[in-house]
Amino acid sequence: MRKMLLAAFLLGAICLQAMPGQAQERLPEYLQAEKFTGAKLKNMLFSTTVDPHWFQQGTRFWFEYKTSEGKFWYVVDPAARSKTPLFDRDELAAQLTEIVQDPFEARHLPITNLKVKEDGRTFTFEVTSSRDAKPKKDDDKKKDEKKKEVFYFSYDLQTRKLTHLKDAEEEPKRLEWASVSPDGKSGVYAKDCNLECGLCQGLQPVSHEHRELPQGTEGREGQYHCRDTADY
Repeated sequence: MRKMLLAAFLLGAICLQAMPGQAQERLPEYLQAEKFTGAKLKNMLFSTTVDPHWFQQGTRFWFEYKTSEGKFWYVVDPAARSKTPLFDRDELAAQLTEIVQDPFEARHLPITNLKVKEDGRTFTFEVTSSRDAKPKKDDDKKKDEKKKEVFYFSYDLQTRKLTHLKDAEEEPKRLEWASVSPDGKSGVYAKDCNLECGLCQGLQPVSHEHRELPQGTEGREGQYHCRDTADY
């Protein structure tokens, strides 16, 4: 009996000693798998496709492309079979650094909300600085949520002139739960398994029931006229 107890005790001690070793052996595997999480891959992978943004007139379009050298912006003219850089990145980085008072590199330009106007030569975009923005009186968000100051710019494609739009204001956020028309006056959204079309004011929904126009009444549970994109 004593021999059996001694053997069981020794076996338990061996197992306890082996467990940390096994954990240590598996640790590199976890570290290897962590390299392929979505957050890590986002910084490792570069552009593999082109998302064209068409000019309102003609057949030209512009697109953004990311490589190991940073982001590039190009203007393509299919009729002329040409592709030209939208910006001189080094020159633009120097100009933004002087205006925003933040150090910017050509390969890391923080350009957001880039758009081309109807004239086909004027581009507008935004740059968020590292400075805290001045709070607004009508800002109903929590006081501890500090926003960063946003600078607004226009860029002339032909003259390569950058202009700081000091009086520009932040664009109102579009409704996330509705597909709003380009003029912002109406929107289509899901309601009771069907689609509704309603009028909007300032990209905010009008609450009057008589302003909602049903786009169908056949939808029911399990047979929708719409579907949440989260299901895909």
